[in-house]
Amino acid sequence: MLTRGGETAPKLMPQNPLTILYDGWPLVREPVSPAALHLLAILACLPEEVQPVVALPDAPPAWLQGLTTHVRPAADTAPGRLGWEQRQLPRIAWEQNAHLMHLSTLTSPLFGRRIGVVSPGVFEDGESYPERGFAGRLLASSRRGGLTRARAVFWPEDLPAPNLSAQLARQPRLARLPQVVHPAFQAMGESSNIGPNGSENEGPAFLALNLPETYILYHGLGEAAQLDHLLKAWSWAAGAIGGYYPLLLLGLGAAGMQLLSRLAAEYDVGESVRALPGVTPDLIPALYRGCSALFHPAPVTAWGGAVQHALASGKPIAGSESELMDALVGPAAYLAPAGDARALGAALLTVIVEEQVAERLSAAARQRAAGWQSGRFGESLLEAYYGLVERI
Repeated sequence: MLTRGGETAPKLMPQNPLTILYDGWPLVREPVSPAALHLLAILACLPEEVQPVVALPDAPPAWLQGLTTHVRPAADTAPGRLGWEQRQLPRIAWEQNAHLMHLSTLTSPLFGRRIGVVSPGVFEDGESYPERGFAGRLLASSRRGGLTRARAVFWPEDLPAPNLSAQLARQPRLARLPQVVHPAFQAMGESSNIGPNGSENEGPAFLALNLPETYILYHGLGEAAQLDHLLKAWSWAAGAIGGYYPLLLLGLGAAGMQLLSRLAAEYDVGESVRALPGVTPDLIPALYRGCSALFHPAPVTAWGGAVQHALASGKPIAGSESELMDALVGPAAYLAPAGDARALGAALLTVIVEEQVAERLSAAARQRAAGWQSGRFGESLLEAYYGLVERI
């Protein structure tokens, strides 16, 4: 039984909907992040037995339609995020009579009712803030501590288990679920009549991106070390293919775009790289549809990442070897050692230049993701929710 003070939370009855509060912070603050895209995939695949309520720290964006939302303003700062995760979310969950609270970041509230569940679209403490003082350190430590109070961590059934015990005093229950992406990514099969840059039947917002006819996509972090590694690897391929296949970068943020400009000049690849600011989640499926390949010399997230979306879109992938990447892609990617920039550039060149390799990888990608929209995810998620609620 869930309680707050002397009050009792709603008891779940078979005929009643299961009310789940979803942390919508990523939808407002980081809308193209893995955490946001994973949350959108969850919401798109929910069975009718679930009544979702999405908590937002600001007014819902125009592209977010058809959902029940609850707005509680919170600043996009480390103190604002700390207050949101540790005070606002538990309060909203109580006000909405939620049976569970579902977060797509690696954290859960430290105090109050222990009803948080996590399916992480990030691996570590996640987003960084300009603050480097007490508030930033407190946010990081509260996330680590809060995760120990999570009812469960949801993890893809086909990936190796995460090593959370190295960071945590005790590890929450690990629940396995099928992999999932938003249905819009798998609506684009070989029979699609979409043009080479994904523009056919797209609206003005997509056309305003003014995409080249052919391009390579990077969708990931804009942190200094990651961008430096990316452009160093790209510099080995740019001379041969950069003029016809520029590298488009999605998800960098303002600081990342400034850093990109400096690093592009340093590696002399400025003519062949371009950041994509202001992209909203509804445009991302078409970006994947139109790319020639995904270049991902970067860490892989368990849920909602670029690799999952490229697989679902049937796109060839060139990237870095890792335990998680190997398990996720199988034969559907051309991988090179993570720290070898030259080998990564050569892998990308192979994917772009050798047509038979690209075709083989694309076919393997489609096969790899073929079952991701079979309905299994929604059914398994509902079963996991019910199992957790019954034990509270």
